[in-house]
Amino acid sequence: MRFNKLALIAVCLSCLLQSGCTDKKKIEELENANQSLRAENQTLRNHLDETSKKQVQIQQELEQAKVQGVAQRNEVSRLQAQNQETETKLAALTPPPTNATVMVTVKTPVTHEEFKAKVTGMTAEQLANYAGKPLDSSTNGPREYWDYDGITYDSVTGKSDRRVQVLLTNGRVAGVIFIP
Repeated sequence: MRFNKLALIAVCLSCLLQSGCTDKKKIEELENANQSLRAENQTLRNHLDETSKKQVQIQQELEQAKVQGVAQRNEVSRLQAQNQETETKLAALTPPPTNATVMVTVKTPVTHEEFKAKVTGMTAEQLANYAGKPLDSSTNGPREYWDYDGITYDSVTGKSDRRVQVLLTNGRVAGVIFIP
């Protein structure tokens, strides 16, 4: 629309000059309008240039993001394949399960958290299979206390416990007390 005005003003100005119009005021008004439209046109061109530069920059960033996305997907695929391979190797090394429950006796000290998570809810027989025969035991009604030496340590300090007391209620592990 503005370009049409500019063209119209230019045509009018040209016609006036060719026809020998001497009305200086009219010619001056048309020249001022023409100059104003040229300035506005330049401003719009500058804005268009800036917008084009921003568009190019955004397209470059988008392309970069696409490349990074492809690289990340490739890395995820590689790690999934590696994980699958590791699981396959592990499955080949793991013996098939048997019908009998096999308990592994504690051979090296374990953390408080590991020990408590493992033994809580075990029967007395399962606890004996896992932790071995207690050094000492006592009974108080339905409660039994089994004492062990040197089978746990504090994960924060790294220090071994002097004693661990396991509380069994009605034949099941109900709690654990760690004595430093």
